[in-house]
Amino acid sequence: MLRGIIIVGLFWGLGAMAADFSADGKASVYSNDAGIEVVVVQLRPRTENKVLIRAEGTRTVYDGRVALHDVSKSNGREDYSDPLRKGYVTFFSRNGSYEVVVPGMKDSTRVALNKKKSADSDAKSVVESYYGRRAATAANRSAAETEDRTALDSALAEAKAECKMEIEATIDWKSFDEDTVKKVALSKLGAQALRAMESVCDDDTGREELAKRINAVKVVSGKKLDFALDGKTFKVTVAKGGAAGVWDAGREYLLQKM
Repeated sequence: MLRGIIIVGLFWGLGAMAADFSADGKASVYSNDAGIEVVVVQLRPRTENKVLIRAEGTRTVYDGRVALHDVSKSNGREDYSDPLRKGYVTFFSRNGSYEVVVPGMKDSTRVALNKKKSADSDAKSVVESYYGRRAATAANRSAAETEDRTALDSALAEAKAECKMEIEATIDWKSFDEDTVKKVALSKLGAQALRAMESVCDDDTGREELAKRINAVKVVSGKKLDFALDGKTFKVTVAKGGAAGVWDAGREYLLQKM
């Protein structure tokens, strides 16, 4: 079994650097009888050798997270590595046999291509989720705000339970223009920031440090993806069109500050 090696660097400018990718065909879905599922979306342009990966059923904070990966293939080997954790191979194949090992898993576990789920997959929705965009543009600003407030409240309840602390989460609606509000699911970006916090408060030490420094999360509009601690508020700045990598970049920022 392969065990992952994490070498962490501060790449929290990822949202500004990432190209605007699109899905190249259907997703490939790999699964096993233990309930683990890995969705791999090949991206255009293929010359970039990049895919999006979403894992489910791993029982780690990575479940549901969509992350950009670099792909390396040679001599019957395939390695899918997370650029934010250089050297960490999340998903790999040796002579056609695939295994997954996201951070938090003790060892890798084998999965196989699920042809039916692959045929039914919605690769576009995975890409939209990565950028925090809506599957379909909202009818109007009011409907979008109502939907996002409900979704953010749900994510906030999960974060409170996971971190065992009182925290607030808000979106600075006035800072976003109508087109962005209708097209970008700002609640998803806020939820990713909350998930980043959850990954830091996964033990008593992290929980105590987080509680000392943060009691609120706020999503605001700006020119590029950025993070700041404004007093005890974890401020997440996103640009028009959404932002890629809020979960990962936010986590790395928080780890630097803890």
